[in-house]
Amino acid sequence: MKKYLACSSETYLLPIAELLLLEKNAGYAAGGEPLVMAGSLKEKQKETLFSGAEALEKAQAAGEEYYPVRFVYYTYRPLLGFFINLLKPLKRRFYREGIVRFHMRLKDILAMKLKRGVRDEGNAYNWTNKRWAMSLEERHKRYDTLYQSLKQNGYDDKSPIFVMINRNLGARDQLFQGHHRLNICEELGIEKLSVCFWTSVPSPRFMAFFEKIVSKIRGMRK
Repeated sequence: MKKYLACSSETYLLPIAELLLLEKNAGYAAGGEPLVMAGSLKEKQKETLFSGAEALEKAQAAGEEYYPVRFVYYTYRPLLGFFINLLKPLKRRFYREGIVRFHMRLKDILAMKLKRGVRDEGNAYNWTNKRWAMSLEERHKRYDTLYQSLKQNGYDDKSPIFVMINRNLGARDQLFQGHHRLNICEELGIEKLSVCFWTSVPSPRFMAFFEKIVSKIRGMRK
């Protein structure tokens, strides 16, 4: 049933050296733009290069360090994805966790506006779900512990931020986990972070229009 080839809504500037370390996908297509087949921890499938090795090698030979790439993955068709995305508990069952950790520049991540909002000391760990509720003191202590760790030790590659492909209404890539770390890294001037890409079931492309409206409304409320 998983025969639909979905694509990330965004293009990511990733290190060419890391991309060329990926094995070529079984259905690799020579030529064309660089595309990365998303991985799946559950299915024990690492990210692979779907196409574009030639362009990457040419760019590397020219002295370039980063190259814009998109992610692709096989999933359910958008119409079915639309109904799946209506129910949050249901759509979480279709999330697929990536395996490979890529390294992105902070400035590139921020420029893409993948964040859902800002998580600073004032609103850190203030979840709406009561199951995860913490006191103000506990929240500040946890944030400060993370802050001091990043300040003293730098970014830990073993703890990547998670970017979800087609997460927001099934139409736009969005930061899934890592808002606190992203804010602290910006504060401390930490320039590079490790990123792991997850995938979600996409909705029809017209949902991208509604996603823009929802994003504007959220921005007006801040």
